[in-house]
Amino acid sequence: MTMKKGLLVIAMVLLALNSYSQTSGKYTSDGLFRILMGNYVEAIVDFNKAINMDNNPIAYMGRGEAKYKLGDYRGAIQDLNQAITRLNSSTKYIGDRSFFLSAYKYRGLSKYGLKNYKGAIDDLNKALEYIQESSDMEVYPIYSTRGLSKFALGFKNEACLDWSKSGELGNIGAYDLIRRYCN
Repeated sequence: MTMKKGLLVIAMVLLALNSYSQTSGKYTSDGLFRILMGNYVEAIVDFNKAINMDNNPIAYMGRGEAKYKLGDYRGAIQDLNQAITRLNSSTKYIGDRSFFLSAYKYRGLSKYGLKNYKGAIDDLNKALEYIQESSDMEVYPIYSTRGLSKFALGFKNEACLDWSKSGELGNIGAYDLIRRYCN
């Protein structure tokens, strides 16, 4: 994600959080910024503070993403379940598909990390339903990981199609998978 795109995401989140207390919104935006900078443990600390203040769904989503990036897949799934539940129960987020895209994407990636391939495919399919104007680099891991899950379940042709789409979106590594498993 480019810095410009990252700042745009932070601005969107700040706007979405305007009904939350200013301090909770600040902790959430600080946590999102720390994720962009690769400071995942520090991000979790910020998200914990935001969640303790008002259980905001974006903080759960961010904490789930940070846990995923640290390899804590079970913890990530737990937080992302909370984020999805809270996003679905709030009319405030109905029109903002990017939050749902991110929550389902990272939950699917986490399920793949736990070798729950069917669950990963289900969540990654759901994430693809929420794509609007996301960057290709944000979307190609969805296709790549969905392809890996399909391959693990024995659906080689479908996996190869997903890897091809991932490659079209800029994932150079997808072509290595195609050469190795599809030809």
